[in-house]
Amino acid sequence: MKTLFAYLDSIYPLSVECRKYLSNQIHRRHLRRHEILLHTGDCCQDLYFVRRGMLWSFRWERERQTCQWFMRENDIATSVHSFFLREPSQFCIQAVYTTDLFEINRECLEEASRRFPVLMELYLRILRRYYCLEVEKNNILLKPSIRQQYHYIRDKHPWMVRDLSSRKLAAWLGTTEQHLSRIKKLPG
Repeated sequence: MKTLFAYLDSIYPLSVECRKYLSNQIHRRHLRRHEILLHTGDCCQDLYFVRRGMLWSFRWERERQTCQWFMRENDIATSVHSFFLREPSQFCIQAVYTTDLFEINRECLEEASRRFPVLMELYLRILRRYYCLEVEKNNILLKPSIRQQYHYIRDKHPWMVRDLSSRKLAAWLGTTEQHLSRIKKLPG
């Protein structure tokens, strides 16, 4: 749990009492490669911290996978609409690789926030970070061509090209694996 608290403290320091309380509410979870964490249609009750490995959120559209996000080591993950609005998830969350998580239930997190108001400042800072990442993703996907999108992530987020299969990267870009393969072969 040291990894989790080091991450949280890097955003906003927590008191000893708050850490102790959270330590009793947070649980470890291990997922095998390709294991489903959340099925489409289920309501997400938990917030996750990726300690090791990677998750992706996707759904099937017109017989092909469309990716919403990837979360890797030291990222916080959940089905955002499902978790916050208490609605069935429109996306599936699956382990890309063997993945170790810390998880906390929504009710436990809400109770912790009532007991320790400092968690609201932490929450605000984390929310700001992920909002900026979402805006960047939208800006990438607004680029006029898949080629420009690919070159941007290749240059700015090389882990995506290095760590993701072509199928998953194509799903994130909203294209086919074959089209992405042709783009990768082009100079530039």
